[in-house]
Amino acid sequence: MDGKFRYGGTGRLAFAASLGLLAWFARDVRRQSNGKQPIGSVIAADALIGVSFVLALAWAAAVGWNGTAALVYPIVSTLILYLVFGWFSVSVLAYLSKIIPFLWWAFRFRSKEQKKGAVLLSDMVPQRRLTIELWIYAAGVGLLMAGNLLASSAVALTGSAIMAASAAIYMAELAKAFRY
Repeated sequence: MDGKFRYGGTGRLAFAASLGLLAWFARDVRRQSNGKQPIGSVIAADALIGVSFVLALAWAAAVGWNGTAALVYPIVSTLILYLVFGWFSVSVLAYLSKIIPFLWWAFRFRSKEQKKGAVLLSDMVPQRRLTIELWIYAAGVGLLMAGNLLASSAVALTGSAIMAASAAIYMAELAKAFRY
């Protein structure tokens, strides 16, 4: 094994270890918290930390076992699809479901008089539907990854269509916060 794979493997192991520490820290914070646990679509973003750790660890192990096979285009591109469309996009969408209502509520109900009769933040967006839509988006990401890995354009296209439709519906549901 030449130096290129050895150093890359060290970087991948360091990345996997950092994700493991993040997953452990997030679990530990939730366990020690006396407050509310994550709800709604934030649960999806929280679950993906563990999934990311497992994928990073499996890929680092695969590179150590057979570096050339683990670095072929379908595997690397599938991992990149997961990182961009799975982990990053789902996390951003999940936290938007908290940030947008909060910022709009603060803007809309600026004065004390307005806040007295104001709607609750939890009533501004349908958290249960947003969570379902986000999991459907994640399932579309899974199909896109499977289609990419298996070189099946039909499966990848189906996954992409599910992702696009569920993201559009998710954003439309999220826009309902502005009706207040």
